[in-house]
Amino acid sequence: MDNFTKDAPTKPRHPSKLAQADNEGEGDASEMHHASSAAGLFTLRLREFARARDLVGVEQLAKEMRVAGMKPTVACYGVVIDAFAKAGDSAGAERWLADFMEAGLGNKPNTVLVNIAISACAKAGDSSRAEEWFERMSSLDVEPDELSYNAVIDAQARSGNADRAEFWLERMRKSGRQPNVISFSSVLHACAKSGDMSRAEAWLCRMEEEGVKPNAICYNVVIHACIGGGHRDRAVQWIDRMSARGLVPTVNTYSVVLDGLAKEGDMDGAETWLAHMRKAGCTPDSVCYNMLLGACNRTGDAQRAQAWFRQMLLDGVAPQTVCYNLMINVHARSGGVQEAVQCLKDLRKSGFSVDRVSFNTVIKAFTRNGDVAGAEHWFREMLQANIQPDVVTYNALISTYARALDPDGAEAWLQRLLDSSVEPDVVSYCMTIDACARSGDALRAEQWLLRMEKAGLHASSLVTVPSSMPSQSCVRCRALSGFLNR
Repeated sequence: MDNFTKDAPTKPRHPSKLAQADNEGEGDASEMHHASSAAGLFTLRLREFARARDLVGVEQLAKEMRVAGMKPTVACYGVVIDAFAKAGDSAGAERWLADFMEAGLGNKPNTVLVNIAISACAKAGDSSRAEEWFERMSSLDVEPDELSYNAVIDAQARSGNADRAEFWLERMRKSGRQPNVISFSSVLHACAKSGDMSRAEAWLCRMEEEGVKPNAICYNVVIHACIGGGHRDRAVQWIDRMSARGLVPTVNTYSVVLDGLAKEGDMDGAETWLAHMRKAGCTPDSVCYNMLLGACNRTGDAQRAQAWFRQMLLDGVAPQTVCYNLMINVHARSGGVQEAVQCLKDLRKSGFSVDRVSFNTVIKAFTRNGDVAGAEHWFREMLQANIQPDVVTYNALISTYARALDPDGAEAWLQRLLDSSVEPDVVSYCMTIDACARSGDALRAEQWLLRMEKAGLHASSLVTVPSSMPSQSCVRCRALSGFLNR
């Protein structure tokens, strides 16, 4: 049972006990007014489990209802099917809908129940099953409504199948039901997800032409598609058009362009766009600032990052863990060890959680200077904070000793890693091999190389060199491996 269910009942109760509990105030008063039968009481309790996302409790209570000889109502089945659908368990939702149809209770599924099953398939990414359920509606004598069509279109959008999304929108139109903003929005998502920017733009234009007023979400989808296609100017044009139509661009609208500029490394452009955002009356949030800080990390501009961090505080935006980690990293990368440490201390005082990334990044700040005392100090702090080290942590410590030209220390940390439950990787061995090689002990280096290859790891598989590992170390390790395998 997960954290969501800690206040939920741990096991189903008998109907008489349910009634007693509800009369004592446990049930929802507005719903109790309509619960005049034992089946109604069961439905109320089913909703409790469903709201707590406890599928085990939902299933147990539904089965107990049948064991008690009660006739499940459409409402009961609806609660059960909906609970599985919202949890993304399409198989469970379908199973209970099939159970409903096979129960022989004289009931037939209504449109709502089938729509729930279609939506469950959509959320699970199974667009084919969503279509199958829609096609079964006629044989079940169930009339599809707008929600039925929209659920199938959504299934295709989630799969990125623009052709099928368009097909179902046209089919909806031919059925005599008019597509609404949700229908068009799903088609837009399908086009954007498939990477077809022009197609998304065409559908937004068509939407406007047909008199269906796009909302901010529709425009944001097209703006995202333009940025994804590398057409920032067109994205800006759509923002202007959005404003001209009387819609207020959201933080998400502006942040799409901001993110594109930041990823391109155009910091001046990003700052200009942020000023434009402010002028339009849209206040940047923590996500916007994280984008800027991420760009500063990529360029190694700690000074600019610090300026943006101060501005963030002045704007009253509370920096969270991700933000502090970005600040720790940019200082660590630029050699600002004490600044990185101070950011970690500030994070610990902020009330936000300190995670493994926070400690690993600070440890790596000491790695650059071969400061083994500082690296080990923060390793101990990490353990005291009840955060378990991972391979990145151990590799940073091995690398610190390697940079300090201390092969004994590098070996000791690699051995400590091998003795732990954490799996070493190529970097773990390569840093130790390099420490031995640089100290002139070729025999030790060869021994560790042989142990690495015996473990099924090979220096040639190291494609990306981690920041804590000097590129020369990788070259030397590969060269030694090639020499021994000639």
